[in-house]
Amino acid sequence: MRDTAYPAPTRVLIAQAEELLRQLKAEVNAQRVAAMAEFGLQGGDFTKQL
Repeated sequence: MRDTAYPAPTRVLIAQAEELLRQLKAEVNAQRVAAMAEFGLQGGDFTKQL
């Protein structure tokens, strides 16, 4: 484990922060996909640069 140099409470906080970051990235990705889908449904052209 790469963070064994840290005391146990710090490792717990690091793990929690990493999990929150994963959740945030997933949420942002979901919002991006939804926005792209909406753009496509409105007749948007993904081949053109915005």
